[in-house]
Amino acid sequence: MADQAPVLGRVTGTDTPPPPIERDDAAPPPAGRRFVFPAAVRHAVIAYAALGVPLVVVGLWAPLPSHQYLRAMFGLHLAMLGPGALLAAVAAVRAPAKDRVVRFLWAGTIGVGLVVVANAFARIGPDTPPPSMVRALIPVLIALGLLLVANTLMLRARSGQRAALVDAVDLVMATVAVSVPFGLAFGNTILTSPVPWFSVSAAMWAVLACHGTLVALVIRTLVAPGHRLVADLGIAFGAAVILSSTAQVVLGVHDFELPAGPFLASHAVALAAALIFFAFTTKDASPGLERLPVGGQVRRSSVIAMVVLGSIPITAAIAWSQRDVDWVPATALVAGLGLLALSSVRHLLAAREAIRLHELVEQSAAQRGRLLSEVMAHIDLDRHRAATHLHRQAASLYTAMASFTSAIDHTAETDTPGAVSFAVERLRRDLGQRADGFRRIAEAIKPLEPGHAEARRLAVPMRAYLENLCGDGPRPDLQVDIDPELTLDWTTEAVVLRIAQEATLDALWTAGATAVHIAVTADHEAIHLEITDNGSRIDPSIPILTTLRSLAVFMGGELTIVDEPTAGRVVSTVIPFTMRAVEEPRIPSLRLVDDT
Repeated sequence: MADQAPVLGRVTGTDTPPPPIERDDAAPPPAGRRFVFPAAVRHAVIAYAALGVPLVVVGLWAPLPSHQYLRAMFGLHLAMLGPGALLAAVAAVRAPAKDRVVRFLWAGTIGVGLVVVANAFARIGPDTPPPSMVRALIPVLIALGLLLVANTLMLRARSGQRAALVDAVDLVMATVAVSVPFGLAFGNTILTSPVPWFSVSAAMWAVLACHGTLVALVIRTLVAPGHRLVADLGIAFGAAVILSSTAQVVLGVHDFELPAGPFLASHAVALAAALIFFAFTTKDASPGLERLPVGGQVRRSSVIAMVVLGSIPITAAIAWSQRDVDWVPATALVAGLGLLALSSVRHLLAAREAIRLHELVEQSAAQRGRLLSEVMAHIDLDRHRAATHLHRQAASLYTAMASFTSAIDHTAETDTPGAVSFAVERLRRDLGQRADGFRRIAEAIKPLEPGHAEARRLAVPMRAYLENLCGDGPRPDLQVDIDPELTLDWTTEAVVLRIAQEATLDALWTAGATAVHIAVTADHEAIHLEITDNGSRIDPSIPILTTLRSLAVFMGGELTIVDEPTAGRVVSTVIPFTMRAVEEPRIPSLRLVDDT
């Protein structure tokens, strides 16, 4: 049994307690429990996507007529997004409750796309007339509505105490600021292409993908570092869709006369990115800004504003260069007015958010102030209770000694040595009990961290007292300088702290000081406490000065106050290491009270 290891969690005089468990809420769980789909499914999806892209490039490299290209593209949709829709539906069911609605909206977007593509795939042919512009844009508008709602909900779930609408407006502004210059520069070419319905719808998909990519970028900045996989996959998916949509615009402008392989391959990459995005759905909801204190959620970045400001002169320059095109100047003007309106709305929303965050910070500060006040009061109460207990022990010991001397005197008068032995034995037991009591008191009031320096033991309560006095109001400039080699006994430390507190209180409330300097030093004979402030002149009749002098005299020291019009006020206290006797030594009196 001697070799038995100590029980975990037991703390004794010899056993070493187990190390504390370090918890990091931002750390991701083990990979085996992180994903909704098992590793075999994820690997199969990656293999399926990786094999599909080169097969498309090899099999469909040559230029294709428009109807054959569309059938090939719609066939890719069905081949890739058929499994993708299944993955999205399962991911929505098994996703954490925090993200379930968003996942269902994403799955609904994929489902709507599959229905539209399946219908088009069944009807497309060499003699099929091209759809109208409105009909071609309906799927884009439906996807736009679903994704805007889903992305806003995702932002709301990660924004903590911040207003998600501010981020939503920022993203719309950024999307407009990025898309409008390209639209003005290439819009006329796209509208006059041989297949405008195809080119315009592909351009709209590029704008939608741009917005989704910006959303993923913002979400990545909101979540904890260990939970950014979904955002990273979303960024890759959005970039792939932008690339594919831009490629389709180029192909439409050239009337499908370019080799089909690269364009279909870019489309296959985008669809493969969607498959991988849904296959790597995680079980755990990524923690957002709610993991941070309110102060850490305040907006500090101005990237969106810089993007908008940079876009305005570019848009103006493009509009001026193409002023001969009727719709370009009007579109640039509408875009500028829209950005101005969105900026105003964003400013109002951000102001409301700042007010709410400030109120939350004030509430937290008030709670900390109340807690600090309670801690300070509890510390004073504990000191008083310990001092009272020690006084009782000392009074009881004095009574025992008095009883012992009385017994010796009685023994000397009656010449009974046995009584002396009895009194000595009784005193020995009583002294042993008193020693145990003093030891228990010392164990009870010893510091939790004995390695703290004495200077810090004095400086911390001084600063805490000032924080408690000021609350949320303006704070004076407090400087505390304490000799790092200084070691004080409990009584002297309590008196030094009380003098410093009373002098600081007088400097703030009576003298209106804005700067206080507390210095505690020592030489071979005494401790020197000096409190300097820049307050008004001293009124010698105020009660605090009497309290300060009485505290200094109690320790056998002296207190002097210097009031200089140019240098401010100086309260200087000298406390000798050996207490000097007062003018008339007070002889303690003992009175025994019989309660019976």
